Amino acid sequence: MIQAFHKSMQTLEENNRQLMETISKLAYSSSAPQVQYATSQGYVTKEKLQRLLVEKNKSLRFSEFDLKLPYLVRVVAKPYPKDYTSPIMKFNEKASDAHEHVEKFMETLGVIELDDNLMLK
Repeated sequence: MIQAFHKSMQTLEENNRQLMETISKLAYSSSAPQVQYATSQGYVTKEKLQRLLVEKNKSLRFSEFDLKLPYLVRVVAKPYPKDYTSPIMKFNEKASDAHEHVEKFMETLGVIELDDNLMLK
């Protein structure tokens, strides 16, 4: 399950990178006169590129993600300790990628890692 999640994340990151490159090219081409980019297969117009991106996004199957909880029902049934407060994640106002966000969250967990049942909630 974790490997499938990592593979899905890598695919999404690669698509995001390609999309950002395409957007920057389109932004440049829309401010300049109509430009055709030469490729090994011929010329690519803005319209062809947009159609290609739409088709590629349709091929992504988000329904394949497993949304089950990663812990057992018995863990959910256990109450939190009386003095427990949920860790507050400070999300910087800058745009950052998901890996940084998750790493900061994992650092915030800190001592919670010592209690397996609490960590899994």
